[in-house]
Amino acid sequence: MNFSYYILDIKDCSSLKEIRHHIDLLDREIVLLLAKRGEYVRQAAKFKENIGSVEDKHRINEIITKVEKYANEINFDSSIVSQIYEFMIRIYVEYEKKSFRQRKY
Repeated sequence: MNFSYYILDIKDCSSLKEIRHHIDLLDREIVLLLAKRGEYVRQAAKFKENIGSVEDKHRINEIITKVEKYANEINFDSSIVSQIYEFMIRIYVEYEKKSFRQRKY
């Protein structure tokens, strides 16, 4: 997907209340996407041979590089995106480790 054609569709708000309303809507979408991502992370644990293979530093670097590129394509600060993703991935790695420990063989 080429994000350079992506339109952010930001509304020109006339009040702080309206801005907060749009942020609240986005937060709902973000939570849904986080849950979906989390389910894929949980499924990934099924394919790992041992708990040490859960944290794939090469894959993490690929993800960070990819999302920084996406941010740059839409003229958004890539450092914000990379910091969020680095934190998010740490949380998901722990979630995947938990899923790995709980899996049934």
